[in-house]
Amino acid sequence: MSLLRIRVSLTDEPVHCEWALIPSTTAARSGQAGPSEVQSGEGTLDQVPRGAARVQLILPATQVFITRTRLPGSAGRHGSKVLSYALEDQTLGDPDESEISWLGKTDSTPGASDVLAVANKAQLSRWITALDASGLPVSEIQCESLLLPCSPGEWHLAWDGSEGYLRTGPLEAAATDCGDAGSPPLSLRMLLQSAQAADEAPAALVVHPLTNHDQPPPETPDPAAWQNELGIPIRLAGSWDWRNATEEAGLPLFSQKRRWRLPTFAYARLRPAAWILGSALAIHALALTADWI
Repeated sequence: MSLLRIRVSLTDEPVHCEWALIPSTTAARSGQAGPSEVQSGEGTLDQVPRGAARVQLILPATQVFITRTRLPGSAGRHGSKVLSYALEDQTLGDPDESEISWLGKTDSTPGASDVLAVANKAQLSRWITALDASGLPVSEIQCESLLLPCSPGEWHLAWDGSEGYLRTGPLEAAATDCGDAGSPPLSLRMLLQSAQAADEAPAALVVHPLTNHDQPPPETPDPAAWQNELGIPIRLAGSWDWRNATEEAGLPLFSQKRRWRLPTFAYARLRPAAWILGSALAIHALALTADWI
């Protein structure tokens, strides 16, 4: 089953995007697909390939807010409107402006927290509408940070030399602020301190250089300097590119109901049958009228 990933910025007009087409032969349970197997590019929506079995809309880490909260009973299974009021204090805006999805619970214990994902509803709707009108109906929505690998006891950071995004667990991720090769971002330190206070600190931080197909490789962190400031082991891993994440990577945020449509060529093939059926119905109607008279 081929997969088309379309990465956009919600704050931009729904015209330009990046895309990656992953053929079905690259499906795997972990890791990344081979770069040679993936077709990718960027441009207007008219230039995006058609015909993929699945279309994923990929959102930047900075435009998806993933947070924990406590919801009463089965509130997590309610719609976005109910969840938006549960996060009114954290989103600091009109609850009706946010699209919120319940991702699950942090663990299976009775007091576990609920994990919610938040995005701008109007901006998201505008892009979905534009893609649908372009013949690219979105089947699911992903955040690039949740495409990163997830391994027990480790956090994974995609790093472009100055900033990046972080996956801290199966359901949770965050964007980081600025840092450099000798000093980790302040937001990373704060997240680590919060995890240590909750007895959830990782055993190690795995850093993936965040690559771009048309950019030189970024400067990697100094593991010794970062480890000295963060207090946990730092391990450099292979480069990371959202385009090469496998089909099974990630976690759907806001699923879209598939709109079933006939291919364009089907309409041409069905047109003669429609004329025959219409003529038969007309003759039948005339016969009934004559019989009645």
